[in-house]
Amino acid sequence: MVRVEFDEATFFRAQQPYWQSLYSEYYPPFLFVKFPGPFLIELLRNCMQTLHRKMLATGKLPPDVHFHAFGFGPNEYLPFLDEELVVM
Repeated sequence: MVRVEFDEATFFRAQQPYWQSLYSEYYPPFLFVKFPGPFLIELLRNCMQTLHRKMLATGKLPPDVHFHAFGFGPNEYLPFLDEELVVM
């Protein structure tokens, strides 16, 4: 079993990423960036709004959305595929 420990109070209370000093017997001291919950939720919200605006402006769907909506392979809905996002 894997146990992930984190400071719940800080995770849910902090609004911006913050640094934590970490120490190791194998490495010199270093800083570790942490991303709190409210920051991650706002980041996701911004990404979804940007995607929504792009789909409305172009009339195209990202490849993964297109696949789940219309399936794999050529079909009559291929014009709705955002080919700029297809990685070859």
